[in-house]
Amino acid sequence: MPTMNKPDKILSISLLIELVAAFYLLFFDKLLYSSGILHWIGLLLYIAITIVLALGVFGFLAGSTKTYSKLLGSINILAVILFILDAALGLPFTKFDPGINISSGIGWSYLFGFGARGTPSLFSTSFAFTAMLVFSAIAAILLLMKARK
Repeated sequence: MPTMNKPDKILSISLLIELVAAFYLLFFDKLLYSSGILHWIGLLLYIAITIVLALGVFGFLAGSTKTYSKLLGSINILAVILFILDAALGLPFTKFDPGINISSGIGWSYLFGFGARGTPSLFSTSFAFTAMLVFSAIAAILLLMKARK
């Protein structure tokens, strides 16, 4: 494999941080598993797909690195959109508890509240979600730029 340029180094670090945060949530966010099993399964699939496509992006799989970059970039954009929608809609809490109002901001507090009082959020959970959101966005931008070359 050739020497990595600066954008590829930043991309690899972004993907690594994103995956570490995702693994943390997968193993340590008990509320995600107990209240949002479909979200947990989605995160598991996201991790698997990201790992496979990242191997392709960096030339470890046969095929076009541009195609792998486009696919992984698109998946990262989708992940960012879904994270923001989850926060805005208070999912999965509002789905299971009709007494929880979307306007209560529970989704924002849980995902990005850094342990906000009155929510089941822990600093570590919110930090992992925030890291995943930020580094998914960075990776998406870098991947789509890489695909255009």
